[in-house]
Order: sequence, then structure tokens, then C-alpha cells
Amino acid sequence: DAETGKNAWSTPRPVPNSWASPALIINAGRAEVVTCANPFVISYDPATGKELWRVECLSGDVAPSPAYANGIVYVCQDGAGVFAIKPPAPGTNDKPTRVWKSDVGATDTTSPACNGEIVILAASYGTVTCLDAKTGKLLWEEDLKVSFTASPIIAGNKVYLTDTDG
Repeated sequence: DAETGKNAWSTPRPVPNSWASPALIINAGRAEVVTCANPFVISYDPATGKELWRVECLSGDVAPSPAYANGIVYVCQDGAGVFAIKPPAPGTNDKPTRVWKSDVGATDTTSPACNGEIVILAASYGTVTCLDAKTGKLLWEEDLKVSFTASPIIAGNKVYLTDTDG
């Protein structure tokens, strides 16, 4: 609670440690906090902490944070893959849907970037991968022979990458 400094809510999570930052999304008008950890992507109501939905798809130490565009959550973890997940519509009993999975481009540290058309992934060992956001199809992949610990950014029709040398 911002006024009192007391916890507004606390929800135990059925996962081990995670390095991923949560993402706040607006799903058909409803705010959701999406978290990533081994093995789940879990969405919570930010007002109450109530779990809204979950998908089992990740593994290992999860560092990449989720991305969100055009109603789809994009998550990844090296060794598990890259996943596109459609959250259920608020007020329904629908389950989340795994739209696609790619075994190409999953990162160990950096988070995916998505503009609704493409998903850009920059692996710590220097490979940058571009997937079609709707299908997960590999559009291109390039080894830039540099290291990345910063996540890519898409702004307009440009992708910005910052390697470890700046």
C-alpha cells in the first residue's frame, strides 16, 4: 500500500528462484502481472494477487522477462524454447493457449522484444534471431560475434542492440 507502506497482498508461488522481472499487461481491458519462472508463466491480478492463469513451458534458471504485443505474451528460456501464449479473455473459463513454440533463438539472459510483427532475441553469445510474431517461423538469424546482456529494443521500424562493449 503506497500510503501506509504495508503489504497490500502476498501470494506464494509454486516456483523456485527467478531472475525475470514481471511484466504488466492489459489483457482485453484487465490489468495482469505476468511472471516467468521454472516451470511456469503465471499471471496475477495486480490488485489482489489472485492467480489468473498459468502455462507450464519453462525450465532452468529463468532470466528473460516476458514481452507482450497484440494480445500475445512472448517468453523464452535457453533450453526450453521461445513461446507465444494467448491469455484467456477476462470473464471466461477459457484456458491460456500456446500459439506456437520455436526451438530457435531462445536466450539465457536477455528478454525478447516484440512489436506484434517480429520477435527479436539477442543471445549472450552474440546471435540475434528474428521470428515471425504470428507463427514463430524463423525470418533470419545473424551471429554478430559480440556479447549481449542488455535486451533488444524495437522502436518504430528499427531494432536497437547494445552489446557488452556499449
